Amino acid sequence: MANDYESLLATVIQYERDLRVTMSAAEGLRQEHLKLKQAHSEMRSHATELQEALEMSKKQNLYLTAELERVQRESEERHRQLYSQLCAKKKDFEELHRQIVEGRDKD
Repeated sequence: MANDYESLLATVIQYERDLRVTMSAAEGLRQEHLKLKQAHSEMRSHATELQEALEMSKKQNLYLTAELERVQRESEERHRQLYSQLCAKKKDFEELHRQIVEGRDKD
């Protein structure tokens, strides 16, 4: 009977050791789980920040595209005006030149 008791005691002691190892492993897993939850939360927060930055970038891109188109239109209009003025000045110059040449020819 003493042998049965010692065997049972050894089994209980082994179970206690196994339980401590299991509890320690479970605590390690719990800590790892908490770290992963924190990392996941940080990643979601970062993803939200990136999404907001992307949306802001899209809005800025739309604004800048519209501004570029406006400046191009204004530049083209200004070019047309200056070209028209240049053509008028050229005609004036040609007329003045013709008058000068005709005046020389009369002399």
